[in-house]
Amino acid sequence: MVTQYDNTHYDDGTNAQTLTGGNYAALFFYREVSNDKTVFMVLGGGDYSLAQAQASTPPSGLPAYIGNHTLLIGRMIVLKSATSATQIDSAFTTVFASTPVSDHNQLSNRDVIGNHQRLIPVTDSDDAIQITKADGTPVFNVDTVDSSIYVSGVGTPPAVFADAKFNAWDTTNSWVQNNIQNLSNGATASADHIATNDIGDDTNHFIDMGINSSGWSSAGWTINGASDGYIYTAGGNTAVGTTSNYVDIFTNGLLAANRVARFSSTGLSVTGTVAGSNLSGSNTGDQTKIQNLIGGNNTTQLGSIPYQSNTDTTTLLTPNTTIQKKFLRQTGTGSNGAAPAWDTIVVGDIPNMTATATGMPPTTPNDTAKFLRGDGTWAAPAASGLNQQQIMAISSMRV
Repeated sequence: MVTQYDNTHYDDGTNAQTLTGGNYAALFFYREVSNDKTVFMVLGGGDYSLAQAQASTPPSGLPAYIGNHTLLIGRMIVLKSATSATQIDSAFTTVFASTPVSDHNQLSNRDVIGNHQRLIPVTDSDDAIQITKADGTPVFNVDTVDSSIYVSGVGTPPAVFADAKFNAWDTTNSWVQNNIQNLSNGATASADHIATNDIGDDTNHFIDMGINSSGWSSAGWTINGASDGYIYTAGGNTAVGTTSNYVDIFTNGLLAANRVARFSSTGLSVTGTVAGSNLSGSNTGDQTKIQNLIGGNNTTQLGSIPYQSNTDTTTLLTPNTTIQKKFLRQTGTGSNGAAPAWDTIVVGDIPNMTATATGMPPTTPNDTAKFLRGDGTWAAPAASGLNQQQIMAISSMRV
């Protein structure tokens, strides 16, 4: 004889199990059709929320006597350890079907903080809150231990990153995408993926990968235009690279033939023609060095010569535009060079050369009183030691 309905257990199909705090039992009552009028109570088959209990159906696999000699008369729903029933349904007036939950407070009224309602798991685990397919395969898990979310498709990934707050995977011979789309075509509309550092906010210290709307037109952003994509950092620098072999830049297509530049450990290689007029900026640094080497800019005169005028600074020497032949003059300091300059050759630029040293005649002294000696020098004849024949010979040589 049962004098108190069971408000603490449910039947898992094998044994009676203790209800979880805050959950409900569904109790089904059967009346004997014989003269005894005995009423039998049968535990429902789940550790139910209120909505689940309201949707519960009479258990299958009843004991043979109850199944053959009784009639279902009703169902009672009771909160664990409650002294009164939450809901009593007559089998003669109620079809045992689910009743929609109109208020989340029906889950024992424990989830309300002001106007905010929460779904609280029974215990914290890596699948504390789970959505599954009809066959029971999980597709959405909330990990309340690591505060992370998992969206699972087909297959098992080799690793789930412990520090990732969002993990998603699937197995498909197509794109597995994480898509964000802004449906506005407004002049300042865009769709963006943002990562912000510890001191970042909505205006600074973040990196942004995004795409402008089809109607983009903003005076504050003219680096690119409508339907253009971008990657940039606010309040910091941006590094783009690889730990492998190279980084390619391509345009006008997705084939290898569309590559226009490759950055690798050996430097930069460029495919096609590099237009010097497209390089602009200050007169310092590597940009100007490249600019001068490949042809300068549109204002550069023919024959301009680049030279280093200061540390990491390249300057163009204006060409000699006169019809006179000139050479570059440069006089160093003994430890460093100097800026070159166009100049003409003067007498002092070529030192006196001796015949003994070079085999070339020395510079004439412009003095008729001197003669050329055999050692390649100019000297005046001595007053003595010369006879008339010698003097005549010298005179003849002068003529």
